[in-house]
Amino acid sequence: TVEAQRHSMNQKRRDEMLTQMGEERQQQPPRVDPMVAASTHKYPYVYDSQQAMGIAAEAGTIRQLRDSVGDPSTRQYPSYLEKSKAYLSRRMVDGHVKQAMQQAIAEDTDALASALRQRRQGAQDLSEGVALNDALRLENEIAQQQDRMYNRQVLEEQVAERRRRHEAEVQAERGRDGGYFGPDEKQCAPHSQGEEHRRILLAQMEVERQRRTESRERRIKMENLMLGNAIDSLQKEAMEEQDKVQRNREALKYMWQHQMKHRELR
Repeated sequence: TVEAQRHSMNQKRRDEMLTQMGEERQQQPPRVDPMVAASTHKYPYVYDSQQAMGIAAEAGTIRQLRDSVGDPSTRQYPSYLEKSKAYLSRRMVDGHVKQAMQQAIAEDTDALASALRQRRQGAQDLSEGVALNDALRLENEIAQQQDRMYNRQVLEEQVAERRRRHEAEVQAERGRDGGYFGPDEKQCAPHSQGEEHRRILLAQMEVERQRRTESRERRIKMENLMLGNAIDSLQKEAMEEQDKVQRNREALKYMWQHQMKHRELR
């Protein structure tokens, strides 16, 4: 069981630790010292409870006798002259200690037992969960495998049906007569229809010629009008320039004559 295996592992580790400590003690023995050898960790004085109680009673009787006789001022000694009190240095009754230890051991035992039960319950739940998970995974895999098989069967049927349809179409095409593969034949149009189309086309051509002629005449008229306006504007500008030159000449001539008259008068 788990407890037995744990106990064996602890015992094995304890034996290994004791062996290692023994080897270290042999390699490095303790120091030999008279003072260390003379000392001990055990308390050599063991007080009996009855003896301690008797010493305490005797001290109380001496204190009462001291207080009943003598001067009131000397009835009480200084604290440094009084005898030290006797205290119980060791417990002789340790039943409550044993009871507390047993209670602690029982609590620890209950806690360990509860932890063990929880671990066992957890291990059992884990094993059950793993088994349930495996069963569900197996069911899912089986269902997926069945779905894949069904899909494969359907696809194979569809491929076979398409292949049969294609073969039937090929056989039907091959069994049909190979005739004329051009456009459909049309009946010849009557001569009157051609004459009508010719007349309509000639009329459209005449209309188009007249339209082009009118457009050309209109463009030429506009160009002549623009050219006449440009010529008129140039002539007008030339006449204005000529008039300006004439006016400047007359002004200069008048000024020259006026200057000559001034010069004669001088």
